[in-house]
Amino acid sequence: MEKILLNGNKLVISSVELHGAVKYGKRLCIIVAEIDANSHFYRRDGKNVKQLHYEENTVIWWPSNTSPDYRGSLERAKDKYNTIN
Repeated sequence: MEKILLNGNKLVISSVELHGAVKYGKRLCIIVAEIDANSHFYRRDGKNVKQLHYEENTVIWWPSNTSPDYRGSLERAKDKYNTIN
């Protein structure tokens, strides 16, 4: 998801895969970031990132391909995303 803010920058929600071992799942970081208008989100400490508004680590457990923790993290990120103009 992305939208243009009043200051001309883009606000994006992204999920980034983290390194580390989880026996039956995948570690992710959910990020709401403000980036330059003419760019895309590649990494949380990239040159085009102006500000991180929200960041939360979560795990998607297998074999379900989703988990309550991940859904909750995504909903909190969407709430934060919707409050920023």
